[in-house]
Amino acid sequence: QAAKTYAQLNVLAPTRAHGWLGLAQLRFLDKDYAGAEREVKRALEADPGSVAAQRLLIQLAVRQGRTDEALAALRERQKKNPQEAYALIAEADIEAGRQKFDAAIAALRKATTLRDPADAPVRLFSLLLVKKREDALAFEKQWLSSHPQDQGFAAATADIVLARGDFDGALERYEALLKRNPDAVPLLNNVAWLRSKTGKPGARELAERGLKLNADDAALRDTYATVLANDKTFDKALSVQRQLIADHPDQPSFKLNLAQTLIQSGDKTAAKAE
Repeated sequence: QAAKTYAQLNVLAPTRAHGWLGLAQLRFLDKDYAGAEREVKRALEADPGSVAAQRLLIQLAVRQGRTDEALAALRERQKKNPQEAYALIAEADIEAGRQKFDAAIAALRKATTLRDPADAPVRLFSLLLVKKREDALAFEKQWLSSHPQDQGFAAATADIVLARGDFDGALERYEALLKRNPDAVPLLNNVAWLRSKTGKPGARELAERGLKLNADDAALRDTYATVLANDKTFDKALSVQRQLIADHPDQPSFKLNLAQTLIQSGDKTAAKAE
């Protein structure tokens, strides 16, 4: 249906890029990269200044293995649009993809100096954390010092550190965010879970405070049950988890956590039944 609509647009307005670009995007999603390239070139004939079409053409070159061509196009964009973060971020993606991490880091560092760096700071932190951990921590400190209101960056770094299994590091970051946003239920959830996970006090109180703010928050209810289980308050933990499953029967992770709590409580037979 969408393809038919875009085709009709091309018949009615063949000199406008929108229809051709829509067809190109559909072909891209279908992994018909040659077809997508054909359509996007028609879009650029209709509107040579179309940023979306220019970017899609570069993506298509990458997908088809023409990385040198894509890099050349990106560097040309950087000359014409020196304040555009996209070209530097895309260059970093290509360089990281071919294991040239120093080049990727250099491109991202340059992007972070622009007026609007988009998500370059987060990408740089993530890449540095894998390759040069001390540099990552230094960059994080420097960025937060010069951009103290950038809570999006602070939250992203916490998420990245958590994903890498550094529970203490993630807890430190989420707690700093919670100080600035004391009623943010997702942060209360994360801090409660991490405090319980790392054996630090205060997890139950934080979870209960969050539930007073939003008693229906499923993720926090799940965390609360886990916190209770870790405190060996098994009867209440099982009651909370079972009610959560009754309210959200299609969430397998809640059932898995129930089984884990049953195992913690010593009831392996019931855990197998779950």
